[in-house]
Amino acid sequence: MIPRSGEFVATMLIEYADAAARDSALRELVGLENHLWICLDSRRERARFDQCQMSADRISSVQFVRFPLGGLDSGEFLALAGSGKIAIELDHPKLVARAPVNGILAYALAQDLSE
Repeated sequence: MIPRSGEFVATMLIEYADAAARDSALRELVGLENHLWICLDSRRERARFDQCQMSADRISSVQFVRFPLGGLDSGEFLALAGSGKIAIELDHPKLVARAPVNGILAYALAQDLSE
């Protein structure tokens, strides 16, 4: 995937060691595309998924995701990340997680924005 201007792209892998557990989880996570966000200070921007990876009864364990940055440039992105105001958030009824974007990851992503 090639990012468009003002966005990041990512490949998300949903991994379970046990095949039966994975199959069950991928069925329970239907609708995931409506529950993944990039949090930019007080704003939440919904991630955009490749709809070919979704179905009504099961999702794929590999997801191609785009995160829109709402017009942030690399300097603004780094400033927010440096003050702990950027995170990836998942709020699906079956899976909740939040991961900060900071440190070397934030720096590498900001470099991608400036290219």
